[in-house]
Amino acid sequence: DRATIAKSFTLPRDSAPRVTSPAAKDGSMQQTINELTAFCTSLQRQHSELLAKFQAQEVEINRLKERVKLLEDKGVIRDKSGDDAPIKGRSNNEGEAPAERISNDSEELQGS
Repeated sequence: DRATIAKSFTLPRDSAPRVTSPAAKDGSMQQTINELTAFCTSLQRQHSELLAKFQAQEVEINRLKERVKLLEDKGVIRDKSGDDAPIKGRSNNEGEAPAERISNDSEELQGS
């Protein structure tokens, strides 16, 4: 039906007209600029915070590396390329079952 087609292609009469005045565009542009400036400032703040955290982590990592090196030099831990170097004197006795180790540890504590 042509009447139905014609209705579907027309805008309702109470829809707001588009504002095309240069002053309105300038206001909208200024608002966009303000929003982008605020967003940029927020990103810069986040960047600074993340950079500070990253630098603090680097300092902590270097401190821990120095501590590991010191403990290796003192012979407290063995130099091992793995992530977790065992503490000297507390090595796993591979032939010993875990329950026996716990039992022996308990006896040592009670004997003290």
